[in-house]
Amino acid sequence: MAGWIRRAHSGRYQARYRTPGGRTRSKTFDRRKDAEKWLRRELALIDRGDWIDPDAGTMTVEEWSDRWMATRLHIRDSTRERDETYLRSLILPHFGTRRLRDITRYDIQDWIGQLAEEGYAPATIQLAYGLVSMAFNAAADDALIQRTPCTDVNLPKRIETEKRFLSAEE
Repeated sequence: MAGWIRRAHSGRYQARYRTPGGRTRSKTFDRRKDAEKWLRRELALIDRGDWIDPDAGTMTVEEWSDRWMATRLHIRDSTRERDETYLRSLILPHFGTRRLRDITRYDIQDWIGQLAEEGYAPATIQLAYGLVSMAFNAAADDALIQRTPCTDVNLPKRIETEKRFLSAEE
């Protein structure tokens, strides 16, 4: 896969390459050296198989969650209902309109903190985070984002309570 650089009438340098999907991508620079550096980096990403389409992560979290949930055919109806409830009530109000590529690890951590401040139980937060994490992992697997923002996130700890059993008299 090759790229090329040409000097435009404006005197600026336009670097271009062909994507794995066959489309042409370009970017313009003031200096030829900057154009060469950018082109080398893009071509190296393609060669390693790490190239991500810059337009891929523009899908919103809500759009992605709809597509992703439709692919989860192996789950029980009760699990699907629970997950859709978590999406509607906890996840989409916070992330729904944002683009996939704009969500950072800090955003995920901040969201978890907000849920804890609102009084949600640690188990509920962990389940909601697990759902978000699976969705972002799937987006990374589908090359919509470079990597998931759901790494090294601190979750609240579940407090184990001693189980109480009824006595024979009770």
